Amino acid sequence: MFLRVKAVFSGHYHRNAGGCHDGLDMVVSSAIGCQLGEDAHGLRVVAVTAGAVVHRYLSLEQLSAGGVDRDLRTLLDA
Repeated sequence: MFLRVKAVFSGHYHRNAGGCHDGLDMVVSSAIGCQLGEDAHGLRVVAVTAGAVVHRYLSLEQLSAGGVDRDLRTLLDA
C-alpha cells in the first residue's frame, strides 16, 4: 500500500527507541522535557531528499555547542 514509505517518525515516548519491520524504519524520539530513560533532553532533526532520509537526535547541549551535524547541513543546503 505504501511502497515508497521508508520511515515512520513519532515522539512523546520520553526516550529514544526504534526498530525495523519489513524494511520500514520506526524511529521514536525522546522529549525536550521529562526523560524516562538515560537520553539527554533534545530533539530529532530529519532531512529528507529524493535519495535519502537522514536523522540525528541532538541533545540541547549539542545544539548550543554547534548545531546540526555536517551530513544534515549538507542535505539541508542542497
